Amino acid sequence: HYQWQIAFRIVCKKHTDMNNIIDLSANVTGEILDFQNLVDKKTSKDAYYNAILDSIQDSVFTVDKELKIINANKIFRERTFAITGLEIRPGETIFKFGKNQQIIDSTIACILKAMNGEAFVVDSEFLVEEKKLYRQATFTPIWEGDEVIGVICYSKDTSSTHTIKEELNVKETLFKTLLENTHDG
Repeated sequence: HYQWQIAFRIVCKKHTDMNNIIDLSANVTGEILDFQNLVDKKTSKDAYYNAILDSIQDSVFTVDKELKIINANKIFRERTFAITGLEIRPGETIFKFGKNQQIIDSTIACILKAMNGEAFVVDSEFLVEEKKLYRQATFTPIWEGDEVIGVICYSKDTSSTHTIKEELNVKETLFKTLLENTHDG
């Protein structure tokens, strides 16, 4: 009779331990599923955010305080690759991406100015492979509370606009010259 009570206690103990293991397993499984759902939601949000960023037809990139790329849209990645032959990857510093030191220095100076909390627009002219290029860039601080944690740069190639303006100036000069040399009589 005594042996039966000991055996019963052991079976009950194993059963209780097994229930605890099952409960613990269910909790862990639930937490893993919750974590996976969070990862899926974040991945979905990241994909959505990247799709929005990639739909912009001008260069857009963001950097953190250490001047490391947080993200960059397709146009920025393609233009950087075309000029440097290097692929943009998050976490890499912007110092790496450029053959033209003037562009790198100018961009870094603007980013540092924006890190001080100032949003602004800069029109720039650069010589790349003996071709004059024009750019209008907007630098905007990324705020978290009262602290700037990064900068977003939106850069638009305005070379075609400058070319059209130069052509119009030439035609206007020719037209004025023609009018001045025409004798009404």
